[in-house]
Amino acid sequence: MKKNELYSAIGFGTGIASLAVIIIPVLSLVLAIIAIVTSLLGKRSVHKGFFYAGLGLGCLGLILALIYLAVVLAGRA
Repeated sequence: MKKNELYSAIGFGTGIASLAVIIIPVLSLVLAIIAIVTSLLGKRSVHKGFFYAGLGLGCLGLILALIYLAVVLAGRA
């Protein structure tokens, strides 16, 4: 497996993991950022599906984690 393909696969895996642990917003936020960064590093991969899926899952996880974090913090105010 080439390095770019590995980055895309890591981005995909961490994107799924960020959505799986959405109940822990800080961990989900970190995983979503890692997913976006590693997907962008694997942009020149042969398999573009992993790139787009990892980037999409990372962005979705980032948005959901920020919304969930805002709701949790607003609930304690």
